[in-house]
Amino acid sequence: MAVHEECGVFGVMGTKKENAADLVYYGLYALQHRGQESCGIVVNDDGVFSSYKDLGLVSEVFSKDTLAHFPMGNMAVGHVRYGTTGGNTRNNCQPLEVNHQKGKMADGTYVAASESCALSAVGAEFIRDVLPGEILVFTKNGVE
Repeated sequence: MAVHEECGVFGVMGTKKENAADLVYYGLYALQHRGQESCGIVVNDDGVFSSYKDLGLVSEVFSKDTLAHFPMGNMAVGHVRYGTTGGNTRNNCQPLEVNHQKGKMADGTYVAASESCALSAVGAEFIRDVLPGEILVFTKNGVE
C-alpha cells in the first residue's frame, strides 16, 4: 500500500485547559491547501471527546457558533481531507474518534502539524521535522 500524504493534520496538547478548538481551527485554515474535500476537529476534555466534521472548507464547516460549542480542553486534533480513496461523503470525514474509558509554544503547549505554515498561524515555534516512521508521544512530562 502506498503512503498518501496529501491531507493536512494539526494537533495540540497543552498544559492546561484552553480553547483548543480555536487553535486547531487556525492551524487547519493554514493547511487548507492540503485538502479541500472535508475537515474535522476533535477536542479531548479529560477523556471525553467532542467532535465536529463535515464536507467543505474549514471556513465553511466551522462557524463561530460551531467553534463555541466545543468544550475547553488540553488536547485536540484536526484534519483537512484530500480524498485519495473512498467517496466524498460525510462518513469519510476525519479525524476518526473512538470511545474509551477515562483513565509544539512558550507556555509549554505542544503542537504538531503536517506543515510548518500551520505552526506560524498559531504562534508556535518550529523545532524539527518528524522523521518517516517516527511516532511522537505527548505526556505530562514532555515529548518522547
